[in-house]
Amino acid sequence: MLEQQKVQLEDSLALYPRYRSLWRAVILQALIDIKTSSNNNTANLNKAKAILWINLNKKDFLDACQRAELSPEKIYETKLRLLERQNCHQKHYTK
Repeated sequence: MLEQQKVQLEDSLALYPRYRSLWRAVILQALIDIKTSSNNNTANLNKAKAILWINLNKKDFLDACQRAELSPEKIYETKLRLLERQNCHQKHYTK
């Protein structure tokens, strides 16, 4: 029985970097969605969802950051910078 638990633990540890990479990809996709500027309804919906999801009060966002071993505060700050750049860019071209 102990040997079987050891094998299961080794299998779990081998998968750990893959899970971390998966959660990092989820967070990266959310940031990409936020950065996207498009007239496409689906892209705009994904952007709105990502903006709402990256929130320091959202447990699922915090869980994703923990699984990805990323700082939720830094991801949130990145979101704000992306939105600020877009806002400045839009103001520049709408004058």
